Amino acid sequence: MSTPAARFDLSVMLGERRDGDGAPAGLGGGIVYAADLFDRETVEGIAARLARVLEQVAANPKIRLSEIEVLSRTERSQVVEEWNDTAQPVSAGSVAELFAARAEAAPDVTAVRCGPEVLSYGELEARANRLARYLTGLGVGRESRVGLCLPRGVDMVVGLLAVWKAGGAYVPLDPDYPVDRLAFMVADSSAPVVLGTTGTLSALETSSTAAVLLDTSEVERAVAAESPEPLGVPVDPGQLAYVIYTSGSTGRPKGVAVAHGGVANLAEAMRPVLGVSPGVTALQFASFSFDAAVLDVAMTLGGGGTLAIASSEERAEPETLAKMIRASGVRVASVVPSLLGVLDPEAVPGVENWVLGAERLTADLAARWRAGARVWNTYGPTEATVITTATPLAEDITAQDAPPAIGRPIGNARVFVLNEFLQPVPVGVVGEVYVAGPG
Repeated sequence: MSTPAARFDLSVMLGERRDGDGAPAGLGGGIVYAADLFDRETVEGIAARLARVLEQVAANPKIRLSEIEVLSRTERSQVVEEWNDTAQPVSAGSVAELFAARAEAAPDVTAVRCGPEVLSYGELEARANRLARYLTGLGVGRESRVGLCLPRGVDMVVGLLAVWKAGGAYVPLDPDYPVDRLAFMVADSSAPVVLGTTGTLSALETSSTAAVLLDTSEVERAVAAESPEPLGVPVDPGQLAYVIYTSGSTGRPKGVAVAHGGVANLAEAMRPVLGVSPGVTALQFASFSFDAAVLDVAMTLGGGGTLAIASSEERAEPETLAKMIRASGVRVASVVPSLLGVLDPEAVPGVENWVLGAERLTADLAARWRAGARVWNTYGPTEATVITTATPLAEDITAQDAPPAIGRPIGNARVFVLNEFLQPVPVGVVGEVYVAGPG
């Protein structure tokens, strides 16, 4: 009997069978498919799953749809367990602890630079410790929210480390944001203290928040009088590390609260992948009010590398940024794909690893940059601590290829694609992404 030509992309035909006496003898049927759209293996998988569903319904006619197992045990084990076998140790409960260890081991190594200002690990540790002690004197303690309304630069890094060392959680406040938005974020986060300068806090009025102007002589003297020794405040992995607000594009901005354990895991998981170590300089390009900046700080300072912060002027002009990248010896950079769209690969030949995220990456852009460096495509919502999945792009990727995938879960993260009943779907079937793990 010849197989009929497919009249549809895929058609399933079932018919009831009867024996010689006319009694029911089961169901029979087949699947006809367009060979230019489906391969035999895929259709056989569909047939096996259909048979599995029918067997369960026949065995228990009262079974709920949400209880039906579509996947075989092997398939379920693969997508739930095998592909999520990401367990790895994390050496510290917080990035502040990782940084302190690096400062003790190599205090003379450059930790952070922005323009002409440069701080070694030892200098950054001392400044952060002094400011942390000053903050504790203001009542900052475990999980106290502290607003950081500071210009881009070294002081921002000093501030966030100081907040962590005091046991608090920082709330980044971009000075370029409208004043009413900043006031909302301060009030909504219940931040009892905001650190800023006369230039950034002059227009911000808060009724229940102490505004600390770090560039005034009074505060400078008070901070300088504090001891540069570590405070020894214990930090629990489940303790609040920062609160970053969403853009508000779908309503009022919402504060996303993230714990130290997720940040430390991010640093430990991404550092060896990207090769951050003493002597390696990483670019800090993202606004500190976006979670991408957390990756830059945590991965670099937790790994003993040097953080090169692009100034506001350098961020505004591609040619100026490229010059800064070359002059600073940047070898690792985490940016959005649209930035690479306005940069020339030949202008930044020293960058060995590009980490891309937050936007869809096209094959054309990926192929253009993959020719001279390693390129990573990543995905992760702010609520899951910056990055959830990552993948290195193939060296032979071309502009004609499909858009790059978002990759596999990073260390200790788990990613599932589930249906409306929160059951894992087969490979190739549309579902919703669910994320689990320390992030």
